[in-house]
Amino acid sequence: MNFIKKIAADLLFKKIGPTGASYRTLKKEYALSSEFVYKNKMPELLKYCYDNVPYYRQILIEQGIKNSEEITLDSISLLPLLTKEIIQRNANDLKSSDITHIKHNTNTSGGSTGSPVEFLQDEPFNVSTRSIKVIMDENVGYTVGQKKMLLWGSERDLFYGKEPLQVRVMKAIKNERWFNSFMMDDRQFAACIEWIETHSPQMILAYVESIYEVSRFINSSRQPITNVNVIMTTAGTLTEAFKEEIQRAFPNAELINRYGSREVGDVACTCSQLDAMVVSHMTQYVEVLDENGKHVNEGEIGEVVVTNLINRVMPLVRYRIGDMAIYGGEREGKVLLKSVIGRTSDIFINDKNQKIHGEYFTHLFYGLDWVAKFQVRQVSTKKIIVKIVSSEHSRYKSELNEIVNKIKFVMGEHCVVELDFVDHIESTASGKYRYTISEVS
Repeated sequence: MNFIKKIAADLLFKKIGPTGASYRTLKKEYALSSEFVYKNKMPELLKYCYDNVPYYRQILIEQGIKNSEEITLDSISLLPLLTKEIIQRNANDLKSSDITHIKHNTNTSGGSTGSPVEFLQDEPFNVSTRSIKVIMDENVGYTVGQKKMLLWGSERDLFYGKEPLQVRVMKAIKNERWFNSFMMDDRQFAACIEWIETHSPQMILAYVESIYEVSRFINSSRQPITNVNVIMTTAGTLTEAFKEEIQRAFPNAELINRYGSREVGDVACTCSQLDAMVVSHMTQYVEVLDENGKHVNEGEIGEVVVTNLINRVMPLVRYRIGDMAIYGGEREGKVLLKSVIGRTSDIFINDKNQKIHGEYFTHLFYGLDWVAKFQVRQVSTKKIIVKIVSSEHSRYKSELNEIVNKIKFVMGEHCVVELDFVDHIESTASGKYRYTISEVS
């Protein structure tokens, strides 16, 4: 049965129809250097924007571009960075003038703060996102149709109640078993682990937070699980502490991180041979910029800015995705990210205008088994609110005082640190869990 599923999945995703054509094209481009691909695809995208997208056309005209034939790869530097606020203000002007002839859908993004932002995505974009996932999976040894478990937590990606027949058939063909991490307790953890032990999936695809919680459950009450080859995490920052917990629970599994967003699709994925995340140069042009908008050097931290090379109905050019990463340079024709280290809103600012990365605060909770969950939020340079889920906090007053003192050490003695003991901390609508949030940065 698994052999039949593998053949069917191979046909659907690699051989026939638009998805098969997209897969073959992107697979060929993956073998080419990023420089070669960008020299062809970027001018093509920018010319389309000049001819069809009013927002970009106006800016390029103001920058002295008289017609689309003058556009080159370097023309991208003429465009300012694109933010969600700009998109909200210029939504109509960012849409293609040819929109009535383009099959497309609406997607949203917004996270836990602010109003959701709507994005239009066309069929070639949607097809390419499926193909890129197949290619990224293949690069870590998984072939579509092999057994896979998904530990997912997005309201927008999970169906509640009865799924449509088409969805159930597709999951069956892809040989996937889904667990909803929005509805997990000890009983569901046990059921999930039992399924893994019984079925030996080739890959587990999971939200970082979800597989971390499963791993904590395993490490606290079970023997390590040794029959999984690959664990691919997404939708969160894979910190060293998370890696240690997951690898302790799944010692034989290769741990991979896939990075992307709803707005632009998958951006990069871990490559063990290069010891870095390889950017999907076939579909994304990635810049890592400093505070002045200049490219950082290899090994330096900067803000991730992404241009999707596929979507035409509402192109996102130089989009501030909201993450920070360590630029990994270029090797073997590939653009690399050493690691994605968190959201731009994970940067805290004290009253001396010094910047403290959010991971400083997460480290304060490592090894504290009596803390089920936590979230550190900066309200101002003078106030920090720490939410803690714990049924035993009253027994750990000295440890709590130490946390407060260490926060004051970096934020300043005059900073008020408020401890808020709660029963539950919400994830965002897309299933991401935010450990640190700064409303100041």
